[in-house]
Amino acid sequence: MGSLTVDLNALEDVTEKFKSLIDNSNTILNDFNSQKNCIDFDIAERDNIRYDLNEVSKELKLISKNIVTYDMKIDDAINTYSEIEIQLKSIMSNLDITKKSDENNTYAKPAEVTVGKVRVRNTTVADGITTGYLIDIIDGLGGTVSWDGETRTTTVTLNGKTTTYNLNNMKDGVGHASDGTTFTVIDGHIQVGVREVSEKAGANVKWAPNSTGGVTVNIDYTHARVSRTTEVIKDNGKHGQLWKTDDILILEQQGNRSHIRYPVGDDYATAWVDTDKLKIIDNIIDDDNIKNVEGYDFEVELKKFPKSYQDQIIALNEIHPQWRFYADNIDVDFNGFIDSEIKHGLVCTPESKYGYDNKWRDPKLKYDKGYFAASRKATAYFIDPRNFINERQVFQFLSSKYDPNTQNIESVNKVLGGNLSTKGDAFVKAGGKDASAVFLAAKCMVESGGGKSTLACGKVKGYEGWYNMYGIGANDGNALIGGAKKAKSYGWNSQDKAIIGGGQWIFNKYVAKGQDTLYKMKWNVENYESEGEISHQYATHIKDAYNKAYNFSKGLIDVDAPFVFRIPVYNNMQDAISSEPTRATHR
Repeated sequence: MGSLTVDLNALEDVTEKFKSLIDNSNTILNDFNSQKNCIDFDIAERDNIRYDLNEVSKELKLISKNIVTYDMKIDDAINTYSEIEIQLKSIMSNLDITKKSDENNTYAKPAEVTVGKVRVRNTTVADGITTGYLIDIIDGLGGTVSWDGETRTTTVTLNGKTTTYNLNNMKDGVGHASDGTTFTVIDGHIQVGVREVSEKAGANVKWAPNSTGGVTVNIDYTHARVSRTTEVIKDNGKHGQLWKTDDILILEQQGNRSHIRYPVGDDYATAWVDTDKLKIIDNIIDDDNIKNVEGYDFEVELKKFPKSYQDQIIALNEIHPQWRFYADNIDVDFNGFIDSEIKHGLVCTPESKYGYDNKWRDPKLKYDKGYFAASRKATAYFIDPRNFINERQVFQFLSSKYDPNTQNIESVNKVLGGNLSTKGDAFVKAGGKDASAVFLAAKCMVESGGGKSTLACGKVKGYEGWYNMYGIGANDGNALIGGAKKAKSYGWNSQDKAIIGGGQWIFNKYVAKGQDTLYKMKWNVENYESEGEISHQYATHIKDAYNKAYNFSKGLIDVDAPFVFRIPVYNNMQDAISSEPTRATHR
């Protein structure tokens, strides 16, 4: 067995080296752990920093949002401050004016300004300039005003032209409109010079001192009329017509051409026309204009009538001193008009004394059963206005235009009865600012039998539920069907719709064209004067105006109002009043 020899010294060296290696390893491990702890701390710090950055980012976003909100509030505050500053400057300016001496005549004085028919608010006179609210002046001139809050701009539309007033462009409390008009802002309203705005619109300005120490300023356009129906081209390029009775306003003149505004239904149109076709009218005799009874001079107007009219008018004035009578001079030969009316049997009657002894009918015309042509003698009697200037029949000449004295439910209800007794409001709406509600109510009572006729009750066979309150379209031959068809074509499926729609139809078709009385609706002398022919008459019955005037008088004779009566006066009228036939005339 062999022997094992161990070198102890060598073993000790190895052992020492091993121990040294372990120590080094421990040192390295300790260093690693130390580094790891530092890294973990750095990671934790990084996470903390990220969290803090996120929180800061949120705070910054909130701050940014608040800054935007505060900017908007600051802008609003600046705008509000600017407006207040403008008002304060205007107030201080006015205060400064009132403090100036009377010797310089520059202090502000009150003014009463009427533009058209609108009273202008906040009007004063200072340094010879009268100012007032723009919105009232434009309203009186017939224009419109609109406001855009986003751009702080007021837009005026008048006679086809547009003018803008931008408040953002004001400096030191004063601005200038797109047409150069100077303006300020007072109490949230644009304040302008009355004369400057009105004259730029072509209106006339009339100044007069008043009892309060200020001034009264009346503003209106130059009025004109045409001698006959005249064709025009509107500013929008469409064709239009001027009627003899149109109240035409002259807006401006260039050479031999005039820019005008004229009524079209319930609206207006503008156009250019040759100036020589216009006749300037100093005072349009019109229901809209004749509002002040004190301005009516009975003696002056009476002298405008021939002597054969005057005694009867004087007698009526003694009974009804509030009524107003105007001579309606017709440039038509009296006998020529009568001859044209009876031509071809256009006038008919059921009463033998008003016809011919053989009850003649024109074969080219259709007559209702029991009707035949009226004689010339009877036609002359009913056309001669002098036969009807009495308390009942004078209502043949009652103006059907808008009358502010009677445009109310109380006056209308005095006319109504039967099925129509609760319809006053509908008639006031039907008249609006164009036609007389009293006239329409009285006419409806006559045409519909107090609202009880088949047409008024909407009971025409085959047309049930369609109402016609004025007999529109109910022509001779088949009146019920004609009237019902007309009602359906206009959509009058209730009595109120038929009252309002029919009233507007009467205004557009008759009143606006000069047939503004019962007399002229029956005898269309306006068209005969301008065109030389008979047309567009409301009925063929010779007593149409006579019968309706009598029924009108039942409701109107006791109404205490300054009614306007326009009584026709023809050319070449004989002094003797046309007599009523007592028996049929031989043909």
